[in-house]
Amino acid sequence: YGYLNTSLAGWAPVGGGFSLSFIGCLLGCLWALAITQKRLRYGLTAAGATLVIFGVGQFINDHEWTQTKPSVSQVTIVQPNTPQAMKWNRRYYESILDNLAHLSERAKPGDIIIWPEAAVPNYYHYAMDDLKPTLRRMNKQSQSLISGIPFANRATQNYHNSIAVFAGGDGLYHKQRLVPFGEYVPLEPMIRGVIDFFDLPMSNFSAGDNRQAPLWAHNQIIAPSICYEVVYPDLVARGARGSDWLLTISNDTWFGDSIGPLQHMQMAQMRALETQRYLVRGTSNGISAIVNPKGQIVGQTPQFEPAVLRGKVESRQG
Repeated sequence: YGYLNTSLAGWAPVGGGFSLSFIGCLLGCLWALAITQKRLRYGLTAAGATLVIFGVGQFINDHEWTQTKPSVSQVTIVQPNTPQAMKWNRRYYESILDNLAHLSERAKPGDIIIWPEAAVPNYYHYAMDDLKPTLRRMNKQSQSLISGIPFANRATQNYHNSIAVFAGGDGLYHKQRLVPFGEYVPLEPMIRGVIDFFDLPMSNFSAGDNRQAPLWAHNQIIAPSICYEVVYPDLVARGARGSDWLLTISNDTWFGDSIGPLQHMQMAQMRALETQRYLVRGTSNGISAIVNPKGQIVGQTPQFEPAVLRGKVESRQG
């Protein structure tokens, strides 16, 4: 990820982020050999390899690996800045929904509105009645709403960290790569309840199937990922095939004022660069952003405050 804004970034769509690690190791070894052996031919080899690899990287960085489709979406990302201490307290449930609805009023007719991971702190089926006034208003304005929400599967008795299309489209995605201890407890019968850390809210999720359909909104096919799923190149690449653009939602509140959210954002940028697609990222308290197919941020919100980001997202294919 450290090579994201260098000439080496051109290799990412060809060999993925791991190819950049390989190149970094290769060049480092060649230069270490040249310095320790103190032979001219090793130095020339290292210098030649550096020039070629950086030069080719810069050349292919200008290449368009995917093609623009005629459709363009207007997205509105809502960043509610809900404090983690309030999120799962039923006392604040109504005010959380009111805040989301109020911020969403800044969206324009026809927009695709994005709420972050678990933005609605209630299970899908129970929350539908509570969201009816907001959804009614959005439907009147031909808007779509995509939001993170916990989901309880009554048939299997499984619980999922999910993202659903509530208006202007269709689709439901259950997170596949779960966070140990945060979303499930390994060896649960043995250690659940031993200390409070193992009883975090919503730490009993089940993983979703690895063959789930993408989301659909306003005739756009959208590849979703939740939280740290975006750090898996293979998972995101598989979802990107046949999709117009990428969507990732997250709750980085847990990281506080650390470098974590910045690193998470950089990883999302790499997924956009690898797949050569626009990526929309909605988070609870930042950083929410729109990233272009070159991995460059074209719009972002500040951290630790309520915010709304509106922008255009081009559809890509190939």
